[in-house]
Amino acid sequence: MESYSHKKDNWKLEEQAIHQREIESDDNYTYTISEVSGLLKVSRQTIWNWVKAKKFNSFKFGSSIKSPVRIKKVDLDAYVERSKRNKIICPKCMM
Repeated sequence: MESYSHKKDNWKLEEQAIHQREIESDDNYTYTISEVSGLLKVSRQTIWNWVKAKKFNSFKFGSSIKSPVRIKKVDLDAYVERSKRNKIICPKCMM
């Protein structure tokens, strides 16, 4: 018999898997700077440097300096593909 906490953990993992499938199927999904840094396994500062260097498209919500920056999934995917071809990002890092 499964314990309550074990069932809760399984439910949480299933919920995360469903969310991940939704992200993968939605081209309009946007990532935050922190999410991109976690996906690419680089620091947030590196992502900010890439945004400033216009390595991929990003946009802000609002005109304030502190407005949140977002990166579309399709733009990030395109950058990763270009980087793989140019061997900038290690293919093992993206597994």
